[in-house]
Amino acid sequence: MTGTNEGNSVVCLRIIGESLDSTLISSRLGISAKSVRRKGERHLGHTQEQDVVIYEVAPRSSRELSDQLTVLQEALTPALDFLTELKKTANVHVYCSFVTDWAQSGFAITPGSIKKFVDAGLNIEISIFSWGLVEGGEDDPEQQQGPSESALG
Repeated sequence: MTGTNEGNSVVCLRIIGESLDSTLISSRLGISAKSVRRKGERHLGHTQEQDVVIYEVAPRSSRELSDQLTVLQEALTPALDFLTELKKTANVHVYCSFVTDWAQSGFAITPGSIKKFVDAGLNIEISIFSWGLVEGGEDDPEQQQGPSESALG
């Protein structure tokens, strides 16, 4: 197989709540929001029921989830007390997404990459999406060959 069965991952901090002041939150976190969606706005065919502010500090890539979690954790460490306080009025959590073409793939999350999030009481949500390909199966691009010589006569 020339490819790998690794996936692509994204790690971000999501804050969901009513009348969120994204400018104040960004100032307190020391990083800029990647995305701000307001209650009532349309997004991906749905109307936002609450404000959503998303912070992403590690580039989207095939880097390990643990590496991305560590980068986010280091960026947010100075603001963990603020996030703990913000949790009283908003849903503050770390969101991880892992997407792969393969039915069998995986990732690891090391304890150190999430320790400060856990200590601050932040939930970590993980979404996994697989297209379900099987190495050597009929959907494997390397198995999709043209007709054999015998079939061509």
